[in-house]
Amino acid sequence: MKNFGAEKPEYIVHGKDIMAKFKALQSAIELYSKNLKPQNDALDDALDDALESKLLMLLKEYPNLTQKEMGERISVSRATVQRLVKKLVVEKN
Repeated sequence: MKNFGAEKPEYIVHGKDIMAKFKALQSAIELYSKNLKPQNDALDDALDDALESKLLMLLKEYPNLTQKEMGERISVSRATVQRLVKKLVVEKN
């Protein structure tokens, strides 16, 4: 991290999971702001699949959680939870 001029990551523990949070490098921010961000649909799909799995396990254990509580437990926004739930409902039908 030091060699790239990046800050040390922040580590967050959620139950049995550990999340490493990295601050974006200035070069990445500039690239994103120019709308040149790389598109990687396969990576997005894999991330969604992992989040869906976490969400389903969470719902099995705690079926009465609100979307806000679900998001807090899997470290995503309520809007992301809504999108994932909608996707799961569409896939089931």
